[in-house]
Amino acid sequence: MIQASKDELEMELQASFVEIRKREMAFYVTNCRSLGTQAALIAAFSFSGISADLHDSHGMVKAIYMTCITSAMGFAFTSLINSMMASMLGPGYALRGPEGSYHHATESMMYEYKIVGLNLLLAMNMFYFAAFAYVWLAFHWSLSVPVFVLMAVLYERTIRYSLLVMNTFRLPTGLAISGRINMDGTITPYTALSPVAIELEVLRRRPPAPLRWLRIRWLAFRVEVDEFLGTSDLRESDGQVRPRTEAELRAEAEATRVAMRNMLYNIEHGAVANRRAEMSLPLRRAADSAAAPAPS
Repeated sequence: MIQASKDELEMELQASFVEIRKREMAFYVTNCRSLGTQAALIAAFSFSGISADLHDSHGMVKAIYMTCITSAMGFAFTSLINSMMASMLGPGYALRGPEGSYHHATESMMYEYKIVGLNLLLAMNMFYFAAFAYVWLAFHWSLSVPVFVLMAVLYERTIRYSLLVMNTFRLPTGLAISGRINMDGTITPYTALSPVAIELEVLRRRPPAPLRWLRIRWLAFRVEVDEFLGTSDLRESDGQVRPRTEAELRAEAEATRVAMRNMLYNIEHGAVANRRAEMSLPLRRAADSAAAPAPS
C-alpha cells in the first residue's frame, strides 16, 4: 500500500512537470498559428501585386518592384508553411513521443516560432518596399512625390511604435523562465546567458575592427530577436535545436525520475515532521497546563 501511494504521488509530480511545459507549448503553438494567419494575408496581397498590370516604362523601378514583391511572397509562404508544419507536428511529437520528448518538442517549437517571426518580419518589410516602388509606377511624378512622402512617414511611425512595444515587453537574455528540468535532477528557475549573448559580450570587450563590428551587429540583432520573441533560453551552441539522441532522451528521463525521487523524499520527511509536531502538540499543551500555577 505504501509503494502504491509512492507511485501515485510520483505520477502526480510527473503530471505537474508536464503541465508546466504544456503551457509553454500552448503559447508557441498559438503564436505560430497567429503569425501563419498574418503570413497568409501578406502572401495573398503579394500575389495580387505580382499579377498587377504595370506600365512598360521605368525598367529599373519595375525590376525593384518585382524583386521586392516576389521576395515578400516567398518570405510569407516560408512563414506560413513553417507555422503550419510546426503547429501540427510539434504537439503530435510531444503527445506520442517517447519519455522526455515533451522538452525537445517545446524547445523545437521555440526555435520554429523564432524562424516564423523573422520570415514574417522580412515579408512585411519587402511588401512595404514594393509599395514604395509601385507608387512611381502607377502615378505621375507630381502625385508620386506626395504619396511617397506620406508612405515614408507612415513607415517611420510604424517602425517607431514597433520598437516602443518591443522595448516595453522585452525579455532580457538570461532571465527567461523555463520549465525544463536540468540533467542533474535539479530545477533552475532562470536560464543562463545564451551562447550568442556570451559571444557578443566577449567581442564587445575587444578592440574595434571592421569585420568584428559586422559580427557584433549580427549577434546584437540575434539577441534583439531572442529578447523580443522571448526565446532567449535556447541553449544550443549553434543557436538551433538539434534532434535528441535516444541516449540523451533516456538520460533526461532518468534525470526527471531523480528529481521526482528527491521531491518525494522531501515531501515524505516534511509530512513526517508535521505529523510528529501535530502529535506532540497536545502533549505540550498538557505539560503547559500542568506547569501552570493553580489559581488562588
